[in-house]
Amino acid sequence: MLLLPGPAKSVDRIMDAYRKQTASPESGEFIALKRGIIEKTKKYFDCDGLAAIEGTGTLAIEMMAATACTGRKVLCLSNGEYGSRLARACAGYAKEAMEFNAPIGNSLTLGRVSQKIDESGAEVLALVHGETSAGVSNEAGKICSYAKEKGMITLVDGIGSIFATDFSSKRFGADFACCSSSMALGAPSGAGLIGLSADAIEHAKKSAAPSYYMNLSNHLSDSNPPISTPSAWLCHSLDEAYKILEEHGGLPVNIKRHAEGSDFIRKNLESLGIQVVGEAGYHSNTVTVFNTGNPLLLSQRLKERFGIEIGLGIGALSENTLRVGHLGNFTLAELDYFTSSLNELASEDSFPL
Repeated sequence: MLLLPGPAKSVDRIMDAYRKQTASPESGEFIALKRGIIEKTKKYFDCDGLAAIEGTGTLAIEMMAATACTGRKVLCLSNGEYGSRLARACAGYAKEAMEFNAPIGNSLTLGRVSQKIDESGAEVLALVHGETSAGVSNEAGKICSYAKEKGMITLVDGIGSIFATDFSSKRFGADFACCSSSMALGAPSGAGLIGLSADAIEHAKKSAAPSYYMNLSNHLSDSNPPISTPSAWLCHSLDEAYKILEEHGGLPVNIKRHAEGSDFIRKNLESLGIQVVGEAGYHSNTVTVFNTGNPLLLSQRLKERFGIEIGLGIGALSENTLRVGHLGNFTLAELDYFTSSLNELASEDSFPL
């Protein structure tokens, strides 16, 4: 049983769609399929433009950084491993890059970062919405809205949050925002979805990005034909994932389901005396991080004894934490089996906590 922090497991319907016979990217059938995916994604992101690229979320981040940051002064807010990776991506293109680091496990709130934004003189602000290395959600909406009032371009890594947590490009003031097909949507890995605001579209057209492929203006929904051969398999699987999403009540229900899964895991871990990482009130809807004295041994026992696979901690938390994913097509029954398995191990003298 996969309870990884990503990729999420894929259900049979999505994998059956993935195995459909490919279609010519120039055929009417495929063009209609791709157009439908783009329009649905724009609706879910609440954005003005959409680039659906063949590549992981990491490539999507790199493309946003290339388009938004090239030749500009950038401030990246970080409170974990993925914030640091975002900062490194932005620094690769920026004229000047600054990184503000909050303590691991603390949320990035507007009250904690507004002064840094005021003092930075930056033209671009970048942050992660859901910092899944620490199981923390950040105040992306309040922070981006504040930065937009200062005239900044805003860039959001939403890989660990979009489709599982409240997000709106327009309401948040997020100019560039991305997620991955393999996270809360539960589709196979390999598609990056990048939403752009009207301001971001205009910025992309004028961007000095040092690459034809990396400039998002060449990937917007009105690009026809696409500049790279699209994957029909990924498009079919994404389309099926959207059908499942709508059949189960749409985006608000999916967000509520993820919030309930996060709450269930956290409360059950705490009932076992296991310390959960992350600031109260700001826990991630997709990944819970918890402390353990021997993460490798515990993860091995969960897999060997109970067939459960979860993720090891990463970054500054790599030596003493594990990460359990509750994203995509998970069920509460699976989460209950995970916590029951931990409870069984806890009753044994050899439990590695």
